[in-house]
Amino acid sequence: MNTVCTLKCKHCIALTPYHNTKIYFSTADIKKDIDAVFRLYEYVGHFDFEGGETLLQPELSELITHALKYRSQFKQLNILTNATILPPLELFEVCKSGNVFFVIGDYGEKLSVKLNELQALLEKHGINYRCDVYHGDKQYYNGWIDFGDFKYKNLSAEQLKDKACRCYQSGNVARTMNGKLYKCTIQMAHIKHIPLKSDEYIDLHDASKTTEEQIKKWQKIRSGPVAACNYCNGFLTDGPRVPAAEQFAPGELTDEMKFCP
Repeated sequence: MNTVCTLKCKHCIALTPYHNTKIYFSTADIKKDIDAVFRLYEYVGHFDFEGGETLLQPELSELITHALKYRSQFKQLNILTNATILPPLELFEVCKSGNVFFVIGDYGEKLSVKLNELQALLEKHGINYRCDVYHGDKQYYNGWIDFGDFKYKNLSAEQLKDKACRCYQSGNVARTMNGKLYKCTIQMAHIKHIPLKSDEYIDLHDASKTTEEQIKKWQKIRSGPVAACNYCNGFLTDGPRVPAAEQFAPGELTDEMKFCP
């Protein structure tokens, strides 16, 4: 829902620090995307709001209220946050009434500076949450996935197929941004040198396609690799890890290092 964050993590899965332009997608456009997603999906296990930093999104309470219109089509609505800021009090009331769940990334007291306050507020309002610890010796899933340097890997068709079969994001995840539905975060980030083919994503608002045609196309996309697979290490449970939330030092991240729009 945005490409803006309070942190500058070198290995951010959404590649947020590497965007040249920081964007808050409009409330109206996000609502349209939500509507379109639930025309394609009868039911999903969980429906996540994430950024960037989710709690920076303007009118987040209104967006949650809109998503809750589809509560019969998902098991759980998750709000992902890094516990660096607190939401407005009105958001707690919306989340409480809709049985919304918070997924908190705990990056230590130097980064997740609002963790204790956020937990106290969630408990006060009876809102369930999970806190994933990403510091110290026992990090959640042993730290963050190392997606690599995004250089071309020249993998064979068989190697790409095998990677897609093992990648968590292949078949298990659908990500939306700016009216498009993608099968993985790396596609969605629009890394400049990685090709994005029109047959590898869904235009959620393409009026020339019926819902049935969109569903058929999406099923095909989910079943195999995409161009980005030849540049990424993959979201693999047995893949290499990097320290979570390692920050860029002031001045370390230059414009020349940014490879997303």
